[in-house]
Amino acid sequence: MSMFLMLGEATYRRMEKGSPAVAIGAWVSAFEQLGLLSELGGLLLYDNDRVGASIEQSRKSVRRKNQLSLDELAERL
Repeated sequence: MSMFLMLGEATYRRMEKGSPAVAIGAWVSAFEQLGLLSELGGLLLYDNDRVGASIEQSRKSVRRKNQLSLDELAERL
């Protein structure tokens, strides 16, 4: 498979393991060789980022209700 993807054996093994050390160019090359390059574009669209949207939403809901504004903080100092 690594020969088909035109990647080194070590790079291919790291990709299989999900290593974050694999260069993005290796992933793009693999997607291209597999005919999936058009699918990659959909991953990069902000509107399709459900995981990122849920993380962003969870961060917003964590804020405390009694958090002071900058003006209130300045008054207390």
